[in-house]
Amino acid sequence: KGSDMGQLNNLFSNVERWLMTGAAVCLVSIMVVMVSDVVMRYLFNSPISWAFEVLTRYMMLGSFFFAVSHTLEKNEHLYVEIFHRMMPERIGQFLLGLAYAFTGVVLAGASWMSYFVVQENWLNNEFTAGGISWPLWTSTIISSIGLSLLTARMALVSIMRLYVAFGADKDNKISGQLGDAK
Repeated sequence: KGSDMGQLNNLFSNVERWLMTGAAVCLVSIMVVMVSDVVMRYLFNSPISWAFEVLTRYMMLGSFFFAVSHTLEKNEHLYVEIFHRMMPERIGQFLLGLAYAFTGVVLAGASWMSYFVVQENWLNNEFTAGGISWPLWTSTIISSIGLSLLTARMALVSIMRLYVAFGADKDNKISGQLGDAK
């Protein structure tokens, strides 16, 4: 039903807001650590030993994977819109719903595989190679969380678009949540 989709959409939105805050913290941390590392390296000839590892293994991953589902929710991702605008609305919604469904299947596979990578890192007690030995699962879980939420969001958006395509959205509540209300 439309109200159930709306409630699920709100639940996802709340989780995405928290992760978006995490992505913002990651971006600010990247800037602070980079500037600090440059200052330490060139003014005091003493670079921060862990800077590169933390930035590449955690902060860059977090800034991307924590934000990607929110981007889809806000309909601010890239897609070819020119053909969609030329089609009747319901046909366009149907085709977008199918495209999101197929993409969701691919993402589900990537999400599932990322879970196994985290599990393998955890069970094998794997650590990073470098100046500081960090548990490897702590960085791979970031992409797994982001991919899992993106997969769930992709499935929900697909269902919502198909719901609209079949004319079930009489009061435009679902279209409004998709950012398509006219």
